[in-house]
Amino acid sequence: MAVGGSGRFGWADGDVEPYEFTDIDRTAALGASFGGKLWGRPDDTIGMAGVVNGISATHVAYLNAGGLGILVGDGQLPHPGLEQILEAYYSLPVGSCKVTPDYQFIRATTAIAVQSRFFHFDCGRSFEESEQMANRA
Repeated sequence: MAVGGSGRFGWADGDVEPYEFTDIDRTAALGASFGGKLWGRPDDTIGMAGVVNGISATHVAYLNAGGLGILVGDGQLPHPGLEQILEAYYSLPVGSCKVTPDYQFIRATTAIAVQSRFFHFDCGRSFEESEQMANRA
């Protein structure tokens, strides 16, 4: 794969109390990944994605009146507005494993911005390989 992309857009009118996923009524997400073959490292991948989430005026009024949500419903929202998320990763082989450093930045309308950095290590066998080994035993 040289280049890949994804997108997701969602909208709700805010008249229904969420209970399964998250307290948002509008979302837009775009992402892209680029295979390392473009820069001479065919087993590497770099990717990035951005998301913007928000809630409707009806939903804000509901929460401000004491309504409950799956994440937010703990009283009034002092500064309702957009939540913005940016994520970037780079995946590369290390021996027989894949190592993926990842960075996330989340900014909401509260006074806090969240940054996280983590590594993902994948040295496991595929499901088919594990099943074959189990059948041999």
